Amino acid sequence: MSKLLYEVDGGATGNLLQVYDDKCVISIKKGIGNLLLSGGKLNGAKEIYYADVTSVQFRNATVLTNGFLQLDFPGAHNTNNFASDNSFVFGGLPGAALKALQEKMPRVSEEIKQMVSQARANRNMPAQAAVSPAEELMKYKQLLDAGIISQAEFDAKKRQLLGL
Repeated sequence: MSKLLYEVDGGATGNLLQVYDDKCVISIKKGIGNLLLSGGKLNGAKEIYYADVTSVQFRNATVLTNGFLQLDFPGAHNTNNFASDNSFVFGGLPGAALKALQEKMPRVSEEIKQMVSQARANRNMPAQAAVSPAEELMKYKQLLDAGIISQAEFDAKKRQLLGL
């Protein structure tokens, strides 16, 4: 089950970002104003798993422009950072609220980049092959023959591996 790490309100853009330990969820709130501000995106939510992400793009908001956090992955159509379903657009807030968001979003972006890197590294790790009880038993027989374990230890392990 995913663990929620951050929830960030995008301000006047109508976007909501939920950052979990294995994915991000970008939501668009209902409303005609939000439809116009979000570049025509409809209301709803999009889940993007870190293991699928190929790049993370970030630009912080300023007093004059909105910022964005975009998660790219194969098959995504990202022609406009502000209108992409894969972008969390934020900004349009007054004074202190904008400053707090400007301070928070770089940290959130960096943490997402780290989780993407970790997910990609885990995906590229070869899976360990399962060892059969017969193979395991042969390994313990070699230990017995080499005098590393006693006959009693070998017999106990044999019973355990064969479910006797």
